[in-house]
Amino acid sequence: SLQPGDCFGWRAVLYDELESADVVVEERCELVGVGVKALKKVLGDDLGACLMDSFFQTALRHLHVFDFLHPKILRAVGARVQRVTLEAGEALDGSVIFAAVVDGSGEVRREGGPEVLTRGHRYVCPELGDIEGLFSGAAETAPASGGLTGLGCRLAALTCTGLAEALKEVGLSAGEADKSPLVYLKKLALVRKVPVFRELSNAQADGMVAAMDQVTVSAGKVVFAEGDAADKFYMIASGYVQVLIGGKEVRKLGAGACFGERALLLSEPRSATIKVAEADVGLWFISRETFRSVVSDTMREKLEQNMHTFGTNVTLKSLKHVRLIGVGGFGSVRLVEHRKN
Repeated sequence: SLQPGDCFGWRAVLYDELESADVVVEERCELVGVGVKALKKVLGDDLGACLMDSFFQTALRHLHVFDFLHPKILRAVGARVQRVTLEAGEALDGSVIFAAVVDGSGEVRREGGPEVLTRGHRYVCPELGDIEGLFSGAAETAPASGGLTGLGCRLAALTCTGLAEALKEVGLSAGEADKSPLVYLKKLALVRKVPVFRELSNAQADGMVAAMDQVTVSAGKVVFAEGDAADKFYMIASGYVQVLIGGKEVRKLGAGACFGERALLLSEPRSATIKVAEADVGLWFISRETFRSVVSDTMREKLEQNMHTFGTNVTLKSLKHVRLIGVGGFGSVRLVEHRKN
């Protein structure tokens, strides 16, 4: 039984097949329909590819890691979608890192037991699931020993090679993207996650990722101390660190967190001590000198202005009244200015 908002007839269009079922009206209803000829006039002759791309893009946007990437990258990724059919009992190829069920169903083995995926559900490989967990707080993935097995289904799928080709198409670090596209994606998304760096161009963000070095710091060691001269920006690849101010822990940061971004733009001492917690921690870092070789003077000035804005502690006492904008039923609206910046 179909309800308001449901659709039908798309499978025949998507796969250029005959209708597979009768649709009978049970009571008076209003339908909005579009013919194949009209669709081809708007979308082109290959409706299957166009609709599959649209379906895949919608599924892809459910992953938080892709929220931080430029639309141009997402379009290039979407162009690499493959149509995959799995018969009952057939396993999905291990090169697939992301797939969306177009129709039919498949079974994925998770830690809590098997789960059946139907239309609209998504399969995320363990490696991509770990990256997604950095952004959403929980990995949407099967455990490393699990995979997707068809119960008779059609999928829109992306392979690791497809991701590498998409990154190369938009001019992003071909060397590293070829060797380990998921690691590259992780670092790129983490850079984009930092508010002050979101305005960097693709080339500038790529330059930051390509210039990053990696270091492992042993448990109990101090990465830098409060008051030290600042010259590096860090991203946590694995493990946890403690943030100490005045010798007291104020919070912990885990994999996917970033710290020290002010060091790339401002000449000021460290405002806190970063100490490695119980286990060794893996860090990616970039120095101020390297950052300056990647990002232009004009962009650095803009980022520095943004840094002051993001780092502003706004209180009513820190604001200066400029003028009254208007008065409404719930109160007045006023334009104010921060006294310092």
